[in-house]
Amino acid sequence: METDSDCNNNNWNGYDSDKDKEYVPEWETSDEEQLCNLCAEIELKKEKMDMIKETIKNYQIHLEEKAAMRQIKKKNKDSGKPILCFDLENVLSCPKAEIKNVFYRSKLNVYNMTAHLTENNSVYFAIWTEAYHGRGGNDIASAVYKIICSVLKDHPEYEKFIMWSDSCVPQHRNSMMSFAIAHVIQIHPVMDSWY
Repeated sequence: METDSDCNNNNWNGYDSDKDKEYVPEWETSDEEQLCNLCAEIELKKEKMDMIKETIKNYQIHLEEKAAMRQIKKKNKDSGKPILCFDLENVLSCPKAEIKNVFYRSKLNVYNMTAHLTENNSVYFAIWTEAYHGRGGNDIASAVYKIICSVLKDHPEYEKFIMWSDSCVPQHRNSMMSFAIAHVIQIHPVMDSWY
């Protein structure tokens, strides 16, 4: 059985020097230190611990960011300004059937962008099928634009309101969404700020 002293013994090269020298593979006689099974296992565990420490560090950062966002959300709720929360819901497949042959045949995907206005608990929807559009950034921006226009039509007195969504980059955090919101501000001059 190999021990730690085997790895640190510079004379050890995989054969007994007292016996006749026989062919030894080059990697066994190289100048580089070879690791025994125990040392290799320890090295792997050290690498794994480094990865675990990195994961724990990232998780702590995530928790701090989550706590900060919750504080901002609470501050927004306490501000008295209307808040519009929106998200793309799960894709619905139509027709809904439990029959195998029907289930695997052609399906029509239906997309549903839902928004909730906190001031009066009203809900707004933008629903479309894959026959018209998909769920890319431009499609989501168009749905949000329609929802915002509906909110402003129902509440023309709004000069300010806050929008919340998840941080899905393809759907919300992109230039198409920025242009859609900028367009709303252009056509509704009563809006004097956005958050």
